[in-house]
Amino acid sequence: MRRKIFTKANLIKIRTMAEQGYGAAHIAHEIRSTPGSVRVMCSSMKIKLRHSRGSSWIPRRWITFKVSEETFLELDRYAKQKGIPVQTLTAQLLEIMAKENLFDAVLDEVPLQPMLVESEMVE
Repeated sequence: MRRKIFTKANLIKIRTMAEQGYGAAHIAHEIRSTPGSVRVMCSSMKIKLRHSRGSSWIPRRWITFKVSEETFLELDRYAKQKGIPVQTLTAQLLEIMAKENLFDAVLDEVPLQPMLVESEMVE
């Protein structure tokens, strides 16, 4: 069974994000929909969207995983303290870990050699 995307909560989120100047791609990412579906819904609700041409927002790839109830509750508690969704907090944590190469520090393992980027490879 498909889950309902345009719930009452998501419709409120769409209206709020649109008023804050977010474009269809960013809103779609937040509610797990497509930019086209968001545009159609906004049009039917008479909500004006910012044009995303030249936008600095970059769509992300989806990662879905399960965590223990205890872990979820801790993440949720911290997210609520910060006033952000638990999904946003989790994404921020993973983004910082990747950007700062904190995997070994977090996992408490012997550091691995970083992967070479194509421009760093010698022929």
